[in-house]
Amino acid sequence: MSEDTVAKIFAEIIGTQTPAEPAARPKPAVKLPAPITQYDEAAQSLRSPADHFFSALALLEAPKYMNQTFDTFGHWDHKRNLWVNHNLTTVTLEELETEMVLRCVELKVDLRLVEDFGKSVLSTAESQAFNRLPFEEKMKRFQREPL
Repeated sequence: MSEDTVAKIFAEIIGTQTPAEPAARPKPAVKLPAPITQYDEAAQSLRSPADHFFSALALLEAPKYMNQTFDTFGHWDHKRNLWVNHNLTTVTLEELETEMVLRCVELKVDLRLVEDFGKSVLSTAESQAFNRLPFEEKMKRFQREPL
């Protein structure tokens, strides 16, 4: 995919900013629910800003991130604000966001619907039913509506 094509995709999906302008792009806001118990507070302290990207990439079955265990063999470096894999390679939030946007374009799914799904609350039964669906059926839930 050429650099011009990637720039056009970014312009179409997230505005006029391109991957070449990461400083101009605002950092994704990760709003966590207020802790209810001490256990919720402890769980929130273990989360990283990259969690929702990894969840979305797993949902979209991004080939680059499938069958890899980032959570098991890596950690979030709060000082450098990036993910460090077990082999000491790093991944920035911008790289994860780019990967997510490109995968949405490839699958012709709506980025906002994918992100909203990550924030939704499903019952155990709903979650299990969704997870049992074939990949193509799951992606139908996120298809862009025709204009």
